[in-house]
Amino acid sequence: MELFLIVAVTHFIALLSPGPDFFLILTTLFREGRHAAKCVCLGIVFGNIVVIGFVFISLFILGQLHHAILDVVKWGGIIYLSYLSYRCFTYAWHADFTHDTQVSSSEQKVPKKLKSLFYGIQSSVLNPKNILFYGTIILVIYRPYTTWQLCLVSLWMVCVVL
Repeated sequence: MELFLIVAVTHFIALLSPGPDFFLILTTLFREGRHAAKCVCLGIVFGNIVVIGFVFISLFILGQLHHAILDVVKWGGIIYLSYLSYRCFTYAWHADFTHDTQVSSSEQKVPKKLKSLFYGIQSSVLNPKNILFYGTIILVIYRPYTTWQLCLVSLWMVCVVL
């Protein structure tokens, strides 16, 4: 029960601060509708599964995570989020909001649902907040618990995101 409380409280606190995933879901919902937003959510869940799997595989390969690796991830996240901020500001500065930029269905090469799913996966996997959050949680619970308990906690975390 202690394991569940640690993970549940930490996960709840992390979900209080919206990240890029939240804004991607909202903008997709407003721009493309409910079905596309659901595909983005599903992509985010798949991305979280990839991140959790990456953390477990990294721990298995390395044996333990060194502080230098966490520093590289932290600074990589800072650079990535700074880049996203820069792109948002430049887009807003140069955007022309007076005309509709809808692409007709015949011009789309990738189906809308698949594209939305890919955006969700990309947003989740490239979000440094996810990597740091899941890495920290798994580092805290990695040693004292069994593989079965870790799999159940990972499944629970993915279901909460969904």
